[in-house]
Parts: sequence; structure tokens; C-alpha cells
Amino acid sequence: TADTDQLSVSQQMTRYARRDVSMEMVVSTGDNFLFKGVKSDRDPLWKTVFTDRFGGIDLPWYAVLGEADHYGNPQAELSSCSSDGECPDVPPQWNVPYYNYTIIRPVGGGRRMQLVFIDTFILGEVSLR
Repeated sequence: TADTDQLSVSQQMTRYARRDVSMEMVVSTGDNFLFKGVKSDRDPLWKTVFTDRFGGIDLPWYAVLGEADHYGNPQAELSSCSSDGECPDVPPQWNVPYYNYTIIRPVGGGRRMQLVFIDTFILGEVSLR
């Protein structure tokens, strides 16, 4: 099942992250919360899907939303908080500032790497209008 598969993947990722001290971040390419996304920044899935499974990876996560994330409340996966300014269930390492965004990271030797995150689900919806 998807649940068993995700648990297996999370265990392997945690082992690898603990072994490879050169890792600086995790990039998630969508469908972060199968099958219906999250409902809010206080949804229990933050704990059961993200913190309980991937919480052992103490690195910043940069994610883009996938189709499944849009079946819930996609705004809740952005790194913004509810109106009271608190996000008790959104892990601090979660970084999704907007649907589409870019980050620039140093890669050594004075060089930089630019990562571009594009929510193609939104692009598909726009093209259908």
C-alpha cells in the first residue's frame, strides 16, 4: 500500500541522511500528502505523515505541491501560518514559501546553484481556461 511504501521510503531516507553528513537539504517534488493533501496547518497529517516519518531528518525541506496536495487545501502547505500567527503542526524544517519559487544555494568554489520549484498542477489549470 502507499502507506507501507511511504514508511519504507522514509526509513531509508532517514538512514541515508544520518550517514551522509554532506547533505544540506531535502527536495520534495510533489504529492507530499497522498491522497487528499492536508486540510489546514493544524491537520493531523502533519504529524502522522511528515513528523512521525521524516522528523528524524533534521534538514530543511524544500517542496513543491503535486496533484494530490491540491485535492486538500494547498494553501495550508505553504510556509505561512494561520491567522493567529502560529503553526503548531507544521514542522519548522518545512519550506514552501509559495506555489512557484526559487532558491539559490552555494555549492562550493564560489559557485551557486539555483533551484526552481514550479507547481505544474496550477500551470495545467491555467492552460485549460
